[in-house]
Amino acid sequence: MTVLHLGGRTAIDFALPYPPEVAFRYFARNEGLLKQFLGEDRVDNLGDGVYRVRLNPHGALGLTLQPSFDVAFIEHPPDRVEMKSLRASLVEASHDDTGFEARFEGEANFKQVPEGTLLRCSSRMDVALTLPGFLAWMPAAPLEALGNGLIQTAMGALSHRLVPLMQRDIAKWVVAMPPAGR
Repeated sequence: MTVLHLGGRTAIDFALPYPPEVAFRYFARNEGLLKQFLGEDRVDNLGDGVYRVRLNPHGALGLTLQPSFDVAFIEHPPDRVEMKSLRASLVEASHDDTGFEARFEGEANFKQVPEGTLLRCSSRMDVALTLPGFLAWMPAAPLEALGNGLIQTAMGALSHRLVPLMQRDIAKWVVAMPPAGR
């Protein structure tokens, strides 16, 4: 039995022209941002700051895989919002994915700077995958190198796509916010 251990990390810093309290409120349990980023049909609110997120489906070996994560937003006022996976599955309908474990963690930190808030977003994903059937005979090292590269590239691309989306969305959100909350 061959188990692949895969992972990736990303971090990005950028400034927002709003005070940290506004940035904190925007990021805390932001279902709207998740839905804009992933798609309306890929995010379900499970209540109490927990969301089910379904990633793009992929076909492999005659099986359609659609990884999903239940993630919780954990608020650490006044300067940090954390996102942690609670459950992960490789095939969305399955709650017992033998041979698949995944963990996702993300964090947004807010620091006051003269122009508003310096936002540091970081994320990490770790996956353990038991290879099925004939794939179990393949050497793990090249498969892990390929898998790690794919995860790292995908996470980097997603984080760079997320920044302009957040900048546009928070500007709309601030305009719609009641004056007392600003």
